[in-house]
Amino acid sequence: MILDLVKMASRQLGYHDHQPVGMSEPTARIPKPAAVNGSLRMSDFLPEIVTDAARPTQTEIPAGQSTTIDAAAFLNSRVADAGAHIIRLPEQTLVEGPAPVLADVPAGLRIVRPAPFSTVADGDDITASSLADVIAEARIDRAAMPQIGVRIPMPRSALKDIHEAQIVAEVTHAITLGVGAAVDRIMLSAIVAAGPAPFSFGAVAGAGLRFGDLRAIIGTAGAGAVADRGGLYVSGVAAETSDAVTQTVIAAFNRFGVIVSPEIELLAERTDAAGGVVLTAWLGIAALVPDTGVAWTVAA
Repeated sequence: MILDLVKMASRQLGYHDHQPVGMSEPTARIPKPAAVNGSLRMSDFLPEIVTDAARPTQTEIPAGQSTTIDAAAFLNSRVADAGAHIIRLPEQTLVEGPAPVLADVPAGLRIVRPAPFSTVADGDDITASSLADVIAEARIDRAAMPQIGVRIPMPRSALKDIHEAQIVAEVTHAITLGVGAAVDRIMLSAIVAAGPAPFSFGAVAGAGLRFGDLRAIIGTAGAGAVADRGGLYVSGVAAETSDAVTQTVIAAFNRFGVIVSPEIELLAERTDAAGGVVLTAWLGIAALVPDTGVAWTVAA
């Protein structure tokens, strides 16, 4: 876990001594990064933050519950709460042979649409539909999957002032919450970039959707937001807020998805003689938008 990585990094030296065979002492000092690599699997359990009553820590992740990194991240994602599919990128499989290779495992989201039946008179031919008319798919290119990253300094003063384990647990929670926020940003930005039409109930009917399929996410401009009896709505559609985009989006979010790497890659680097550490975390994440015709924006 991250705590072990931080402890190892705080003791790293920026060099190693080279001692040739047969020599009694090193003859050269070779520079190297004072850093340690590691990873955090999305299926790993999130460490609980243990604090005293005098200095409580507030986090959006419920305390006292054993939960995995991905479950906690997606619990705090607005698009996941609205029904978007969160897909963990499958591991590549090893294909045995004279030269073993890693084979890609396809990953994406497939949406099955109603087949377009039409009235046919006796003797008439039926016009063929394409497979794309009944199945929409968005797939991810593993090699081109976008990466997101963050760098978090942990100076020695902070590690001593609080407690190493608590600081690292808090940073792990921050990374987890950041993954959930990134899911929202990637998904909502992809929908907005597709140029959705203005919302209307006629457009919803034309897309073959039910009213109950819809959820709204209100962006920072607040367009269309109406609070009523403790609930938040846009055009009568249940809504939530997000700082991921400025626009308000109404969509059948269960027709969209986000694919996320199964691991968060980590690099812990010692930054000074006191043992301060900066932690870098990155992972792959991509939006899956098989059908842009089930999302709309709302004007102010």
